[in-house]
Amino acid sequence: MRAANWSQRQPGTNWGNSGGNYDATVVATLNSGSIGRHSWNLTTLVQGWYAGTTVDNGILIGSPDTGTTAVTYDSREGAMPPRLLIHLHPA
Repeated sequence: MRAANWSQRQPGTNWGNSGGNYDATVVATLNSGSIGRHSWNLTTLVQGWYAGTTVDNGILIGSPDTGTTAVTYDSREGAMPPRLLIHLHPA
């Protein structure tokens, strides 16, 4: 099976919009021009996934397209690869 691409989410099934469909609801924000690691608290979102009250379609990290500021993040091969940290809290 082929992976998703710009036109299709799976072979023979197009995205509703070129590049993919997503829920534009903002779950966390970061207002920082600082260089380094950034973090977001996604506790409520992940609790919804776990409880089955929110569909788990993953996370999209985006930046505002103002034409004056670029926000970039390294891939796993970069000097500061992304990390997923999960902190468990007892019930």
